[in-house]
Amino acid sequence: MDQLLCMVFAQLTGRSSLRETVSCLRALGARRYQCGIRSAPARSTLALANERREFRIFMDTALSMIASARIELPVDADLKRLNLHAFAIDSTTIDLCLKLFPWAQFRRRKAGIKAHTMIDLRVGIPVFMRVSHAKVADVTLLDHITFQAGAFYVLYRKRWKIELLFKWMKQHLHSKAFFGTTPNAVKTQLWIAVLVYVLVHRLKHRHGLSQTPNPIVQILGVMTVEKTPVIQVFSDLQQKIAEDENCNQFTLFDF
Repeated sequence: MDQLLCMVFAQLTGRSSLRETVSCLRALGARRYQCGIRSAPARSTLALANERREFRIFMDTALSMIASARIELPVDADLKRLNLHAFAIDSTTIDLCLKLFPWAQFRRRKAGIKAHTMIDLRVGIPVFMRVSHAKVADVTLLDHITFQAGAFYVLYRKRWKIELLFKWMKQHLHSKAFFGTTPNAVKTQLWIAVLVYVLVHRLKHRHGLSQTPNPIVQILGVMTVEKTPVIQVFSDLQQKIAEDENCNQFTLFDF
């Protein structure tokens, strides 16, 4: 559990390495308790856990959360009206250092992997991900997917929404700088990134937050170890924004 919480902390706060993550956790002292982390692990301990603890533990956790989220999250209005299940498949090539990731070589002097992701467009969250060699095409991935009867897997009208979704995932879920160099460590970090993405969307829906996922992550990053309940933080923020808007409006029309 500490491994998962430490990695989620790293995702939300934008840490770029295990050393940086552990240093920040140590600096927090007793406040770590607010986010469920009892003590700051040694960097070597966390690195060993990422390398040796089976990544499927985090994959299964994420898939379980995804299953619950697909029931809970609101359905896209167009697809609900048409009573359609629609999915989009996209792949992201992540460049890696060949000296650190020799198992991922795909060019003479370059290494890389490809993260194939399938998104349920009805609720806007990923439902499947597979990490492969960078040369593997999405068509090859289809052999590993169990398709839902009657579902559409290409929906051109939703293309812009799909692009925005993948762009957000690539920019804000920290998967460019990996904390470990083994295949298991890489897959662990990617699945935890998906888990965080689903958590943010469920938080937004459950509490009716007006913010988009990007500012939600930014706010969570600085409020992770605070005693104030998360919903209270966003409620106070919304009230402050409303007060500022009213104040500015009165000033503007004050003659």
